[in-house]
Amino acid sequence: MVGRGWNWVGARAYGYNSISYGVCFIGDYTSTLPIKTALDMVRYDFTSCAVNGGRLSSYYNLYGHRQADSTECPGNSLYREIQNWAHWESIMQVTDFTHS
Repeated sequence: MVGRGWNWVGARAYGYNSISYGVCFIGDYTSTLPIKTALDMVRYDFTSCAVNGGRLSSYYNLYGHRQADSTECPGNSLYREIQNWAHWESIMQVTDFTHS
């Protein structure tokens, strides 16, 4: 996994960048999924690291990029996949991004 670090503010979804973390899978996931290793790294390792390190509330909510901005990202297949992950929320609210 490659990242810019915890203290960088992204530029992926106007209005949410400073109150959320973004994860990018590079590729076209309209009809296929990323490899299982990559999915598991984000699903389990990244979130566990963020929560255990005090960077993310254990009550975090998970959203797809298309919920915050007008985009097809993360692709239909990946979007369907993350809907089965813990913390998935179908309705996005800015108050869900409180950090404790």
